[in-house]
Amino acid sequence: MAAVEGNDCNRLFVQWATSWGADKPEPNHDEAFITDQTLVNGETCGVWVQTDFYPYGNERERAKTDEILSDGVLNKGEDYNWSEDWAFVKAADCVVPVDPPVVPEEPVVPTPEEPEVPAEVETPNIVTDAPAAPEPAERGQMLAETGAGDVWVPLAAGLGAMVAGWFLLRKRRTI
Repeated sequence: MAAVEGNDCNRLFVQWATSWGADKPEPNHDEAFITDQTLVNGETCGVWVQTDFYPYGNERERAKTDEILSDGVLNKGEDYNWSEDWAFVKAADCVVPVDPPVVPEEPVVPTPEEPEVPAEVETPNIVTDAPAAPEPAERGQMLAETGAGDVWVPLAAGLGAMVAGWFLLRKRRTI
């Protein structure tokens, strides 16, 4: 039994767990028996413990002490006038397991790639690198392909008519 810790051949040291919380002041004998006491085990914590020394020196003493311990429960008065010495001590504090904090996963953001920087950037020279002007025949072809001639031809014809009209009016006045 875990609660039976020592034996000096004549006495047996036994620990009983009470239901009296260790956060309260030391209980008196009646407070310790709010419920029956149980033998201390490896999970006993956070309560007051009654420690008893029972006689264990001869067969009669061992039989009586073994009878008290047999069911692992100490009922109020069961060891009355049998325990040679007793005291209350605090059991260790209970360790409450703490779950590690949940850390949300951060979204994976792709690292932007560095753009390739050319070693040398050439700046065009407008005077020497400019394309040559198209020949007049090519210009007419370009106007026909783009439809730009559709605007310029009527405009040019209108402008020509205005100039011719102006000359005629001018001549008429001088006649």
